[in-house]
Amino acid sequence: MIFFGVLVFSVSLKAESKEGFLTLGNNELGWQVYISENNGTISRYETLINGSWAPIPFRLDDKAGPSWMGIDLKLIDKNHFRFKGQQDSITYAIQYLTQDKHLVVRFEIKNNGDKIFEPFRTRAYLGVDAEMRRFPQWNDKFFPTLLRCEKTHAWGYFMSPMGRIFAFTSKEPIASYAINYINEEKLEWNWGHQIKTASLDFMHALPLPERHPHA
Repeated sequence: MIFFGVLVFSVSLKAESKEGFLTLGNNELGWQVYISENNGTISRYETLINGSWAPIPFRLDDKAGPSWMGIDLKLIDKNHFRFKGQQDSITYAIQYLTQDKHLVVRFEIKNNGDKIFEPFRTRAYLGVDAEMRRFPQWNDKFFPTLLRCEKTHAWGYFMSPMGRIFAFTSKEPIASYAINYINEEKLEWNWGHQIKTASLDFMHALPLPERHPHA
């Protein structure tokens, strides 16, 4: 379970549809999010600053998120912001809700078969757009500044050059994390320095760094 956001306000949970999006959040909470009905990823996230909505950009390509890598999710419960997909005997799901006045994204994996599920990794893209290509546009992008996997939980934050922070934490252990470069997995010598986003591996084969959970 991943918690997004750090602002504390009151909020009423209500699903609204606006041009293919589910919306969650309001002025009292200080944030609002637009979730694509097509695949469950965040298309736009905004925070209220001095009476105006300021966007935190999310990707709209193959690294959009939050999303399970390689899994097509479909909306199955509009009222509860729940999306689900299937690959072989494994069910993947993402659900949006509020808890302690923050936005919460719940990631779920369920093995419906008889065989033990032993993937090299199960990766979820966070989807925050970190690609800084030109000035001054990169002032509004959020770089994965700190990502930490602890034995019992995970946490971190993205920061923009303007000093805005978008933080996350998990109350449950997460195996590992990754920085998603522009040439990731193309096996090229020069991967380049551009970063698209960051991701979390809820399961990952050993070995892992000592500070990460190993079970």
